[in-house]
Amino acid sequence: MLRIYNYMSIGLAITGLAALGVYMAAVTPDQAGAAAKFGNQFLTPFRLHDVCQPAENGCFILAPLVMVFRDLGRHQPACGPRPPSCCSGCSRR
Repeated sequence: MLRIYNYMSIGLAITGLAALGVYMAAVTPDQAGAAAKFGNQFLTPFRLHDVCQPAENGCFILAPLVMVFRDLGRHQPACGPRPPSCCSGCSRR
């Protein structure tokens, strides 16, 4: 069980570092390198693309969900009508 918690904490740390990297690439403290001002933050061209085109952001956000639903129909249970030959643990009683 400790191994699972270690994997979860490593995954959380990787996600946090990725979010920090995206934030650092999207916001700049100086006005000279900014492409636009949004609220009280200066945005780089990287973030300006996200703010100006929200429809594309929806595509990026929903893409993993589409992949999961697409793959649901491809996988069948191991003890289906014809279990694979490597599935020795499946026995129909």
